[in-house]
Parts: sequence; structure tokens; C-alpha cells
Amino acid sequence: MDSITSYTTFRTFVDQLLISAEPHKKLRALAHAGILKRFFPELDALRGVEQPKRWHPEGDVFEHTMLMLSRMAWKTPLLGWCILLHDIGKKAAQTFDKDEVPHFYGHEALGADMCRGILERYDFDENTIRRIENAVRTHMSFTNLKLMRKKKQLRLLEREDFDLHLELHRLDCICSNGILENYLLLLDLKQEAAQNPPPPPPLLTGKDLLSMGLTPGPVFSEILHQTFIRQCSGKIKNRQEAIQYVKTILA
Repeated sequence: MDSITSYTTFRTFVDQLLISAEPHKKLRALAHAGILKRFFPELDALRGVEQPKRWHPEGDVFEHTMLMLSRMAWKTPLLGWCILLHDIGKKAAQTFDKDEVPHFYGHEALGADMCRGILERYDFDENTIRRIENAVRTHMSFTNLKLMRKKKQLRLLEREDFDLHLELHRLDCICSNGILENYLLLLDLKQEAAQNPPPPPPLLTGKDLLSMGLTPGPVFSEILHQTFIRQCSGKIKNRQEAIQYVKTILA
């Protein structure tokens, strides 16, 4: 730790720490040594930020974050930084109700807005900043999964870095209230989608038929439909074959 003298060396140290054994213990050591407060004050500030015991019996925000690090099975610096930053907005977002129960409304959006400045400080590239920022901003989006229509649920699977977001969600759950219903539902949806892949985009569209001199109507629609059926069955493999099929029908 004595070798940490700049933001660059701090980031290198943390990258290595995140894929090592017991990263949470090493990060706690940084906090106790005052290094975390010097080089990562936003994370250090989460120490002592209490959470509602109903949802977070494990302790304050810093303890929750350390617990997530300790449970990482898929160890990558990218996931590790997503964990470190996923609740970074909670201190600024903290409010209390009439019973003095803490709440953190909008902490994910606030945290995502904080990410860029933090990550630029450590000289992360633009693509990585965008991916971490997006993971932080959307890490609560699986909460209302059961209220979504099936199509909307399936669209979640198309999200960039879906597996990263899913693993962040799993760790967030098992290191707080332990409720994994949404995680398991997402696994079911992923398996279902794998067994029933979406149809390919059509090789021909209505514009193509118009350019071939056809007029919209029942026959027009039927030609598109039959061409697409043959495409899905593998009888038509490319655009040229699709055009030739239509020409054969017209002849």
C-alpha cells in the first residue's frame, strides 16, 4: 500500500485487488489506513451510511458493498468497479421518514451521474465509463420485473452487458435481503429465449416488392409472407434467392 502515490497507481492496485482472493479485506485495509479517503473519498464516505434493516440487515452501505465483493464468483475488474460504484449515490440521496427510517430514492441515477467524474479521475477509457455508468443507472430496473409485460421482460435480455447486470443484481440481492425471485425469473426468461430464438429480419420488405412493380394488396402481402416462411425454413438463404423466388412467382 505504500506504493500508492497517485490516482493511476491506485487504480492499478484496485484492478489487481478486485480479482484477488478476499478483495473486501484488502479494501477495508485501505480504508483503515486512510488511503481510501485520499484516493476514493466517495466510497469511503459510505462508511456509516445506515440502511433500513428490513432490506439491509447486513449493515451500512460500505459493509453491503464489501460483502458483495466477498461473494464475487465471476471476478473481473469491470464487475468489481460496478460493485464499488453501484450505490455510490446513496449518501447524497439519503433521506429519513417520520420514523427515522432511511431511504435512498433516486440513488441509482444520482450515482450514475457521479460515475463519470470518478472514473475519469482514474483514466478509464470512454467505453468502460459508459458500461459502468449504465450498470449503475439501471441496477434497480429488475425490481419491478413481475409487473412488466412479457415483451418488456424479454427486451431486458437484449440489453448490452445483460449478463454483467444480472450478476450485479444477484450479488446485490444475496448480500442484502436474500430475495432472488427476480433473478430466478430472469434465468428462466434467458433459457426460454435460448430455446426460442427470435425470427431473423426478412430478406425482402414491401419496398422491395414496390420496386419490382407490385401493387400493395392481398397478393402483395401473401408474397411477402410466403417468402419469409421459406427464409425461416432455410429454403431461401439470401437476398438474391428471395428476389429470384418472387420473380418466379410473377412469371
